[in-house]
Amino acid sequence: MDRPLSLREAGGLAAVVAAALLVAVEALPPLAIADRLIEDIAIVRLAPPQPQASGIAVVAITEATLSTLPYRAPLDRSVLAGLIVRLRARQVRAIGLDVLIDQPTEAAKDAALLDALTAPGPPVVLVDAASATPLTQRQRQFLDGFLSGLRSGNGNLARDRLDGVVRQHFPFLDGKPSLPAALAQAVGVTPPAKPFTIAWIRTGKPDLPAIPVYPVETLSLLPTTWLADKIVLVG
Repeated sequence: MDRPLSLREAGGLAAVVAAALLVAVEALPPLAIADRLIEDIAIVRLAPPQPQASGIAVVAITEATLSTLPYRAPLDRSVLAGLIVRLRARQVRAIGLDVLIDQPTEAAKDAALLDALTAPGPPVVLVDAASATPLTQRQRQFLDGFLSGLRSGNGNLARDRLDGVVRQHFPFLDGKPSLPAALAQAVGVTPPAKPFTIAWIRTGKPDLPAIPVYPVETLSLLPTTWLADKIVLVG
């Protein structure tokens, strides 16, 4: 007949059970990460190939672009102003400027950028930063002041807490739209109100990105039709 456990034995058993539970709980994040990784691989490797996006393009500020400028940061505002003017002349549908304007530079160049942003033409949406973004008080004041009266949307990404990968998008944060949501609004499209899983796509060709990307320095060489009536992201 089994004898009852002594106090010492019961305490030891409780300790073993507690340790086992702790190990199980600590094992959950790696298992969850593995599950997410498998889903990511399925998207990258197994998802049906789709055509390259036709309604959006990226004009990229590359290392080659920066090498031609007198300073790297903050980015030369006259360059941004010129880009906006040139893109509007190509009759783009809208422009998303993914460059945070959070500090002053040369006064004349800052003024030129503001003039370009407020000139008639396709809408321009600037990137903002949500309240949790670690900006100094001086940066926040300048950013808020510069964006006052302009279209903007926050550029904060919802990274997975387990592995840092971006799988979801929050169209609204702090009651304000994200940059993509603000761009949608600018062209008359109502964005979703609630967070959603991003529909990552692949073209099936390693050298063909899902969205066409053109370096800034090649802009003058591009046929006008390549950007006409497209939403163009600059950054």
